[in-house]
Amino acid sequence: MGIYLRAMRNGEFVEKRLNVDVWDMLTKLAETGGWQPAGTQDPSYWGDPEWSFSINPQWNGNYYTNDYQIITDDDARSLAAGLRIALDDIPDLSGPPIWAELSPDRDPSAQAIIQALGGGTVCGVNTELSPLQFFSGEAGRGFVVRMADFFAGGECQIALSSSKV
Repeated sequence: MGIYLRAMRNGEFVEKRLNVDVWDMLTKLAETGGWQPAGTQDPSYWGDPEWSFSINPQWNGNYYTNDYQIITDDDARSLAAGLRIALDDIPDLSGPPIWAELSPDRDPSAQAIIQALGGGTVCGVNTELSPLQFFSGEAGRGFVVRMADFFAGGECQIALSSSKV
């Protein structure tokens, strides 16, 4: 699953597409820099009886689904500040590989995928890395800077795709 972040910047949509594991590491990194997630605002359709999946009108404020929820202006700017603070602690040199073969003994999702495919290996984010290790090196630090710049622009949306609904 991917996370699609989009925002209106200077009259145009700007979109960032992230692997959900990268998004998880990015939010954890921001938290190490002091970001305290405020929770997202509910999507505009939430609670509308026309939508069959809106049975529970209570929005849970999550950041990990693509429901068109809103990261508020203050929360996005706070996330950017957390990323910028964490930048000082990210090692300059690249650390261990960020991708690793997932062990079916320790990762139930890897086990399910291997069973469904009838064998093979599954690779994913090296979950033994800290967010600081994950984003180490020039490329990782550059990515964090670009994401901090995106969030510094304020409000954005976690959307399902690049559609401009």
